[in-house]
Amino acid sequence: MMFEQEWNREQRAERRADRQSAVLIVAILLSFTLVDSLSTLTEFAREGEYVHPALPWLLNFTSIAVMTALIPVMLWTANRAPVTASTWRWSLPAHLAASIVISLAHVLAMVAIRKLVWPLLFGQPYDFFNFIPGDLFYEYRKDVFAYAGFILIIQSSREYQQQRLEAAAAREDARRDKRLTLKCGGRTIWMAAEDLIAAKAAGNYVEIKTETGEHLARTTLGALERQLDEAGIRAARVHRSYLVNLDKILEAAPTGSGDLSIRMKDGSEIPGSRRFREKLDAA
Repeated sequence: MMFEQEWNREQRAERRADRQSAVLIVAILLSFTLVDSLSTLTEFAREGEYVHPALPWLLNFTSIAVMTALIPVMLWTANRAPVTASTWRWSLPAHLAASIVISLAHVLAMVAIRKLVWPLLFGQPYDFFNFIPGDLFYEYRKDVFAYAGFILIIQSSREYQQQRLEAAAAREDARRDKRLTLKCGGRTIWMAAEDLIAAKAAGNYVEIKTETGEHLARTTLGALERQLDEAGIRAARVHRSYLVNLDKILEAAPTGSGDLSIRMKDGSEIPGSRRFREKLDAA
C-alpha cells in the first residue's frame, strides 16, 4: 500500500510538471508570435512597403501550431533521456538526435499546412524549398535552440515538483517521527527536532546549531520553520536571518536601539530584530 501511494504521488507530480511545462511553452510560443508578427507589420509600414496583414500571422501560427503539437514528443524524450551528471554522456546525443527528428517534422508539417492555406488567402502556391539541404539546416539552427530551451523548461519543472515532494515528505516525517530531514552535498541528515537551538540563513543554505553540533543544509528558514512546526517545536524568526527554538532561550535583553540580544541556554547569543519582537513577547 505504501509503495502504491508513493508511486501515485510521483505520477501526479510528473503530470503536474508536464502540464506546467506545456502551458509555459505555449505561452512562450504565443508571445513570440505576437511580438514577431506585429514587428514585421511595423517594419513594412515604416519602409512604406505593402504586406498582406495576414502574412506574418500565418507564417508564425503555422510554425507554433506544429511545435505545440510536438510538445508531447518533447515531454516523452525528456522523460526517457534526463540530463544529469550521471546520464549526460548518453542523454545529450539522444537529445541531439531527437532535435533533428523534431525539426524535420516541424518543417515538413509547417510547409504542408502553408501549401494548403496559402492559395486560399493569397491566390498563389506556396514555395518554400529553394535548396533543400540549406533550407533544412537554416530551420534546424533555429529549432535546436528552441528545443534545448523547451527541454530545460520541462526538466526544471520536474525538478521543482520533485523538490515539493521531498519537502512534503520531510514535513510528514517531522509530524510522525519528530525529526528533521536536512539535505546538503548529496547527503541526507536526520536529527531530532527538539535538539535544534538556532538556525542562520546563509544564502541558499541554512547553518543549523544543535546540542550535538552544527550542520549545513540546503533549505530556507521558512521551510525549516514549517518542519519544526510539524514536529511540535516552538520555533520563531527573531531576525531576518535567524530562527530560534523558543524553549532554548535563556533570556532576551534590549540593546538600547529597540533590537534585542538573545542569549540561548548553551551560552550562544543571537541578534533579535525589533520587527520580530512581538513573536518573543507572545511566547
